[in-house]
Amino acid sequence: MKKRIDTLRRVLPDLLVLMSIIGILAIAPTSILPIEAKGGLLALVITKLILISSGIVHAHLSRKWVFPYIDFQAEAAWSNNLMIIAWYTVIIWGWARGG
Repeated sequence: MKKRIDTLRRVLPDLLVLMSIIGILAIAPTSILPIEAKGGLLALVITKLILISSGIVHAHLSRKWVFPYIDFQAEAAWSNNLMIIAWYTVIIWGWARGG
């Protein structure tokens, strides 16, 4: 139970920002934000969420497949940790830019 509460505390700011964006899209008057703009912004948010999530899954699976011997928390060589950070960054960035 404590682990779930810690996880909720960690993702709570992200959830609040996401809910506020959706709320603004839902209640913004059409004189300020036309229907077409609302649909476009919602599609953009959903697309980015899907692409980023896919990038994270791809980076994690490929890292475990290619470098299973590197334990990030117990690794003594900083160069291996830096390589794993770069691996995740490049793959997630590539997915976020459009796949």
